[in-house]
Amino acid sequence: MWQHNRGRWDLNEARIAEETYATFVHDDRTVAAYKINGYERVSDPGPKATKIALIGEPLTSADPLYDLLVDQHAIHRGRNAINYVADPETEVSSESVAGHRAFLLTWNPDNWDWADYRDCVLTTQEGHTVDGRWSTGGRRTGIRRGDRVFLLRQGTRGRGLIGSGEAVDFADPSGVDEIIYPDAHWDNTGATANYVDVLWDRLVEPDDMLPTDQLQEEFPAQNWTPMASGTEIQPDVVVDLQASWSEHVGRTRPAGGGQGRLVDAARRKAIEDAAQDWLMEHYRDEGWVVRDTRYDGPYDAVATKGRQTLYLEAKGTQSNGDAVFVTRGEVEHARRHRGSCVIGIWSGMRFTSDGIVDQEAGEVLILPFDPDTGTLTALQYRWDLGDSDVV
Repeated sequence: MWQHNRGRWDLNEARIAEETYATFVHDDRTVAAYKINGYERVSDPGPKATKIALIGEPLTSADPLYDLLVDQHAIHRGRNAINYVADPETEVSSESVAGHRAFLLTWNPDNWDWADYRDCVLTTQEGHTVDGRWSTGGRRTGIRRGDRVFLLRQGTRGRGLIGSGEAVDFADPSGVDEIIYPDAHWDNTGATANYVDVLWDRLVEPDDMLPTDQLQEEFPAQNWTPMASGTEIQPDVVVDLQASWSEHVGRTRPAGGGQGRLVDAARRKAIEDAAQDWLMEHYRDEGWVVRDTRYDGPYDAVATKGRQTLYLEAKGTQSNGDAVFVTRGEVEHARRHRGSCVIGIWSGMRFTSDGIVDQEAGEVLILPFDPDTGTLTALQYRWDLGDSDVV
């Protein structure tokens, strides 16, 4: 049914970019429902030469909207074959699925040059975040504060995932969830474009991107060649995609410089890895499905059990553990997801004579991660030179 009815349609591309589901109605009843993953232009014998065909997949009975859409009474209004209607409300709260929402933002270097991209790559390699904003194409709604975003490089210079971050609202951090806003178009044509603020937490060199071909092979149900920015990633793909991206990024981390720095860096990494492995294993033993995201995003792992989602942050230290270092991204994410973040601290860690982490040393503690219940101390600032005079 889908192949025969997905197109050709005379549709508005900006409007379609905002839609999530398509339903087919016959005799005033919905006979089928589909998840829209994108669209493509196909040839048409009419005067416009091309029309739009939808890309998607059928909803299954496991989808919370299936019973609310399929075999339900539906009234078609007007003579146009296409009607736009609001999605039905479900009992699933936005918090319960917040960890499974993500969007593809696209970048074609042939059309726009990111002048300081190399500097941004180095900044995220050092564990810092980069403030930015990005066009959402025709999408004007649907991206909420805390949603994950992945930057998909397109064009003639190579295609693949090149970055990740979190959707935020710099102007109103505690405001409403609808955070897409219009502003002057990035191509300087005088038109307007839709934007979302982004806190980039990982950007990689073009040679290190995760190729589209590999993404297509690993996640064939997702459309990896969208025609516009702002496409939602299928919910059942998001968690595994983030784990795959994190693993990929982990293989691209740069080595330190100098023998002393290499030794120190190796010991720090051993402590970090041991603490995270312990925390993830703890939740797996408790029946959670845990996915490693330590190299991507403002948290180290995602644990899911049914519709529950927890963001795990692991800290290892050779001190007594009364205080640990946290990044700006970790703090801001925890504030946006209060009640869904936990932190595991392994203190008093030691190395054996063989130079490996002693699994018997120290103490462990797991507690809710609410950075505002303790004391945050600023240890570093970034100074932008602006128009400072040179002397």
